This record gives sequence, structure tokens and C-alpha cells, in this order.
Amino acid sequence: MNLELAAIPLAFLAGILGVLSPCVWPLVPIVMGSAASQHRFGPYALALGLSIAFALAGTALSFVLVSFELDPEIFRYI
Repeated sequence: MNLELAAIPLAFLAGILGVLSPCVWPLVPIVMGSAASQHRFGPYALALGLSIAFALAGTALSFVLVSFELDPEIFRYI
């Protein structure tokens, strides 16, 4: 399987897990409350948007690292 294609679902999963990070939890009620006050589907749109944004950022970073033949492990430690 192509490396870039394999990175897409992994980046999407990382985006979903990134939202569950402990440093984000204190902000969840505030952001979800604001999203819910705008529209009844606001919290779902927010979760989907965050997941897509993290997935695209992870995929783009993976693509850049592979394009420049850099080891992604180095950036995990940084």
C-alpha cells in the first residue's frame, strides 16, 4: 500500500484522539456550549471539523517529511 494513502486514516485517527487530549478537556464545555448555541448540529460540526483539520495537518506533515526523505521519528521526539 502506498505510504501516503496509509497515512490518511492514521492521521484521521490521530485527529480524533488529539481532541481527547487531557489539555483540551477544560475547554470542551466552553467550546461545545458555544457550538450548541449556534445550531443544534453545532457540536457535531465542531467535532468533524477538528477531526478533519488534524487529519489534514498530519497527512500534510507526513507528505512533506516523505518528500524531503526525512525520518518522521525525529519529529515525534521534537
